[in-house]
Amino acid sequence: FALDLKTKPRDGKTALAAFALYVPFMLAVPQLAYHYELVCVLIMLPVVSYLWANATSRGEKTALSIMTVGLILTQFHAYAVEQLIIKTQGAGRCHDWPRSAACFPHWIPGFGLAIVMTCCIAYKALRWRAKTGMMRFT
Repeated sequence: FALDLKTKPRDGKTALAAFALYVPFMLAVPQLAYHYELVCVLIMLPVVSYLWANATSRGEKTALSIMTVGLILTQFHAYAVEQLIIKTQGAGRCHDWPRSAACFPHWIPGFGLAIVMTCCIAYKALRWRAKTGMMRFT
């Protein structure tokens, strides 16, 4: 499934899916990434649906399920929840007091992106293991 220079993907959907699994890494690596850029991972939803339909093992479907949870977490509205915490609990603003309870919601989208990246690696590893015929250690 990984794009190899010696083998070509069978169709355009497979090639697009292979490239789309690198989108989370392109968003996370630059230090100039902000929460509002995480909307770009929504391109992964049709890719996950396509990969789910073509999954050959239970492990692949598990990785795709967890990836979907990570995609949902990346779309968490951190600023709205920060304002809710400030108004209900009287906590300080996140910009004024970095250790305030209002800062916690800002970690959730990044945690979701970390889940998505981990599942992309797991999915690629599972596909590679199935392609090379490596035996399972159980």
